[in-house]
Amino acid sequence: MSVMRVSVACLALLGACGGGDGGGNNDPTLCDNFRPCGGDPTGSWSLVGFCNGADALSFDECPGATFDLTSSRTGSFELNADQSYESEIASDTSTTLFAPAECLTGIDDCSDIEQPDESLTCSGDPASSCTCTGEVSDVSMATGSWAVTGNAITITDDAGTNTLEFCIEGDTMTLRDDEGAVTRLTR
Repeated sequence: MSVMRVSVACLALLGACGGGDGGGNNDPTLCDNFRPCGGDPTGSWSLVGFCNGADALSFDECPGATFDLTSSRTGSFELNADQSYESEIASDTSTTLFAPAECLTGIDDCSDIEQPDESLTCSGDPASSCTCTGEVSDVSMATGSWAVTGNAITITDDAGTNTLEFCIEGDTMTLRDDEGAVTRLTR
């Protein structure tokens, strides 16, 4: 059951993340190749790519479980000279989780795993396996402030404060959060 809870949380988190104009699909090489370098982030930015860090998910207690994720995001970010910011982010995420019987101890029916508030539905027979699928679409807008310290940008808004490592090279900005997810933007 712990495998299922991790996956449900991951689906909810990834569906809520992402980047109005421009867009991108999940590119795992962004997570592998990120190096913070700082720079001046002032300007208008459009999301062009991301990696969501889901590759780091492991099911050590149940190696037969699999988790497939497909995600796309679009977004625009305005980082103004007065250190205010605004963003509009849209994301679509779909996932499939397969869990063999050895992962389902104590589960009487695959529907017991479902989390309706997370758009996850499950089917199958726990004596053999359960397959869960989910889709999340989200559009969010935010305004707040930003500040740079070295190779880190701190974003503050109604949701709280988030500090990201970043690197600007030419007209490209790459950001990495504390969970390893990376977002690439262009001017």
